[in-house]
Parts: sequence; structure tokens; C-alpha cells
Amino acid sequence: MSVASSGKTSRRGPTIAGIPLELPWSSLLGVAILTWLFAPGFTDPEKSSTTTYLIAAVFALLVYATILLHELAHAGAARSFGFPVHNIRLYALGGYTTYERTTPTPGRELVIAIAGPAATLAIAGVCWAAGNALNSATSGGSVAVDMLLQLGYVGLVLGLYNLLPGLPLDGGALVKCPIWKFSGSEALGTRVAAGSGMVVAALIFAIPFIVAARNGRGQLDTTSVITVAVFAGWLGFGAFEAFKSSTLQGRLPNLDSAGLSRRAITVRQDTPLSLALAQLGEQSAGAIVIVDADGTPSAIANEAAITAVPQQRRAWVTVGSVSRAIVPDTVLNTELRGEALLRAMSNFPIPEYLVVDSDNQIYGVLSSDDVQAALAGKRAQPKGLAT
Repeated sequence: MSVASSGKTSRRGPTIAGIPLELPWSSLLGVAILTWLFAPGFTDPEKSSTTTYLIAAVFALLVYATILLHELAHAGAARSFGFPVHNIRLYALGGYTTYERTTPTPGRELVIAIAGPAATLAIAGVCWAAGNALNSATSGGSVAVDMLLQLGYVGLVLGLYNLLPGLPLDGGALVKCPIWKFSGSEALGTRVAAGSGMVVAALIFAIPFIVAARNGRGQLDTTSVITVAVFAGWLGFGAFEAFKSSTLQGRLPNLDSAGLSRRAITVRQDTPLSLALAQLGEQSAGAIVIVDADGTPSAIANEAAITAVPQQRRAWVTVGSVSRAIVPDTVLNTELRGEALLRAMSNFPIPEYLVVDSDNQIYGVLSSDDVQAALAGKRAQPKGLAT
């Protein structure tokens, strides 16, 4: 599974091809679950139960290696489009790749999503062919043959499972991207694909019950019900989260550094805070920018710091003492919108950013709180510092 990101999410740890790899404790739980599930398939009267479970554990690790290759395929496809890949994370029974969509299009997202299942199916074919070749070349079966054939079968199931048409599975892109392409709305595509994912989750959960009803068995297979319920529950939860994220996607186009900026006044750093706030009110502005003698902006007054200064003290406190220095990463241009704006902000998270126009002149100040409010769908409030 691939996950688009607007900011940096990499962590320290092992890397593969320069991509950080995260292995949380839940991945050990996944190995244990897979060992329990596959142990019956390696049961042999000539082997002890300990040996059987050791073989199953090795097989579980090989399955995780397949999942890792699946995620590396996502990462490779993302990199082919020039998208920075931040990390690969493996967890219980799955994994995901986080990358940065610098220039997203429906076609690119579809290729990145399908690359994972395609790699899994290719691995399944190689394992199946190698297992049959080894079986023909040796007299009788062997653990290696059993592992290769079962890896081929598991890879086939995982590849087809990931291609099911619903988010958060990779196959959800088969629904999302065409709708995004023809409607021009990524949010609409995500909503439809998430709804499809919920339907797929319900159908998966119903499988053991349908099989039991058709076979006329009065009792369900407990292992099958638990296994299917885990996968269906994960899929249903992921689809619900994707549906919620579609609301956020729908609001992204409304994020505009120019439109959300507060008009600013400029003062010198030794200006008394009370005087600066008075000027702010007179000019109906919403932010204070400190400039040097030559008019170069050097700092932005911090709203939280101003609020913390008691009214009776403001005449004795300078604006410079409640301001944050401006550095290159905290200067944004008026052309930033949507994901590009969020990405620029995530590179250097602070409460206020200086916004400049194409001539590098002060346009205004962008507050992180205003951006968060816009993402939350809240109505715009009067833009101004607390006075």
C-alpha cells in the first residue's frame, strides 16, 4: 500500500536504497500470527511440533520479505516520477510506503498504486515456477519445494487481494483515479473508492459464513472466521479513514497563501508593543512585521507571546521582545496553494510565516492556526492579533 504525504516523515534506522525502513513491534505480532496460520501446512509426522513451527516462522519471514518487495515497488514507481520517498513501514500483516506528491496526477498515482500488486504477482509466479522446477529435479518433496509453492500461492492471494477495487487497498486506485481524471475532483474519486472499500470489507467478512451455508455445515471454522475478520476489519477501518480524508482533499484547493494571509503593518523592533498594537487597530491589520532600517523584514510578532503580556506592561515591552526571527524557510510566496503550501509549512513548522509577492515585497503574514481552521472547514474569523 502506498500513502501520499505532504511532509517529511522519515525516521532514523535501517535503510534500503536510501529509504528508511520502520519495523515496529506490531511486525513481530504479524510474524507470530503468520507462523500460527501456516504451521498446519508444514505439519509432518516425521517432524516434531517445534521443527514445524520453526519452518513456519521462516516461511512467515519470507512472506514479510515479499511484502517488503511489494512496498519497494511502490517506492521505485514514486521515485520514477521524481516523488521523494520518505519511508517504508511494515506492521502486523502489511505495510505502507510514504512518499511526497510534488506533481500529482491520476495517471501517476495509478501507476504507483498498481506497481505493488504487480511486483507481488511477479514474485508469486517466480516462486511457483521455481518450486515446480525444483520438485521435478528432486526425488520427492522437500521443505524448500513446499515453501516455494506456498509462497507462490500466498503471493497470488496477496496480489489479487491488494487489487480489490476499494481503498485503502492498492486496487482502490482503479476506482479513484478514473473518477479523478474525468471529474477533475480527487476528493470525489477518494470518496467513491472508500465507499467501494467498505463494500469489499463487508463481502470479505461474509465469505466464511457463505461457505458454511453452501456446504451445509452447522459450525463455522473458527480459524477462518478470525482470519477473515481481521482482514475485513482492517480494510473497513482503512476505508472509513480514506472517506474522512476525502473531506480534507476537497478543502485543499481552497488553501491559498495569499487568500489566508493577514495584512501586516511594519514597525522597528524597539517600538513599544502598546504603540504597535494601536497602529494595528488603526490600520485594521492582522499582523506585525519588524523591519530593519533599510526596510528589510527581520521578525514577526508572535500572537501567543503578545497575549501573554499584561495590558499594563505593554507600554514598557518592545515588539522585538515578543517576535520570532525570520529565516529563509519561514518565507512563503503568494503562489503557494493546496498540498504545495502544506508541504512548505511542514518543512519548518512555526506559528507565523512571512508571505511575499513576486517582487519579494511583504504581502502579509500567514498564521498556522488560520490554515488549520481552513482545513477543518471552519468559517473565517476576523484576522487580527489580540489587543
